[in-house]
Amino acid sequence: MKIKLIINFIAGTKKAKSYLPGIKSVIGGLGLKNELSVVPTGNIEETIELSCNAVREGFDLIIAAGGDGTLNAVINGVMKARSNPKHQTDVPIGFIPLGVTNVFALETGIPLDPIKACKVILNHKTKKADLVKIANPTPRYFISMAGIGFDAKVVKSLNPALKELVGGKLAHILSGIHTLTQYHPEQFSISTNQDKTQHTGYFAIIGNIKSYGGKFRVTPQANLDDGFMDVCLFKSPRRRDILRYLWGILTQQHLRFKDVEYLKAKKIKVWGPNKLWLQIDGESLEESPSEFEICPKAVSVILP
Repeated sequence: MKIKLIINFIAGTKKAKSYLPGIKSVIGGLGLKNELSVVPTGNIEETIELSCNAVREGFDLIIAAGGDGTLNAVINGVMKARSNPKHQTDVPIGFIPLGVTNVFALETGIPLDPIKACKVILNHKTKKADLVKIANPTPRYFISMAGIGFDAKVVKSLNPALKELVGGKLAHILSGIHTLTQYHPEQFSISTNQDKTQHTGYFAIIGNIKSYGGKFRVTPQANLDDGFMDVCLFKSPRRRDILRYLWGILTQQHLRFKDVEYLKAKKIKVWGPNKLWLQIDGESLEESPSEFEICPKAVSVILP
């Protein structure tokens, strides 16, 4: 079996280098006769191209070793390659969590210990997972979640040097506090393919899975293979209400708030008077969203 291992040496606390010998030993060793090709990355666009090329070169398995952003980039590379009729092969994707939060691993039960995660990959139990496609201006996909508004602004404002100094979780908290003091919310509208009703708000999480930011379940009705995306829409722009929303998420009470709306849809349109802040799977995206569409069972992932 030809295996491409794409490993992010910047993810998390830069622990990838220390784990790499063990990862190579488990995946490429033990008499399994796997042909293992290891390539380092630290850049999202580079990772997309590396995984795209891996599909074109006929690899049987692609492993993303890094954080949720690394997994997202590998998925986007695979989907980019498959947009060409010559490369329609559904190459399975394995994930070794080396990031700070590892939302996808927490959601699906992939062990946070990288060596144990390797053993899950060797079992090769694949599952067809939905993706959400963002249509404009060029297609981008996410497997876990996207954020519009406040949390996207937090991700955009995150200082990489601060993240390296104090760690990812604390850096996100500090960035959130700083963003809240300067944030000027912009109202936007959402309509779904089901009801055509215009729903307005200032902050939204679009979930393909339940989890967000770790073990917090912002979209608790979401499933990886149900053919729907879930939208949690927060409708007030006031700072005190944003704090209340965050408290509600932490305590899992947010869906009880009257100014929080929950939607399920196969397709949604999003628009506002100005460019909107957007993040996908924890990575800032320099594109203002307009249309999200579920792609049922679009990709094969290896899960426990």
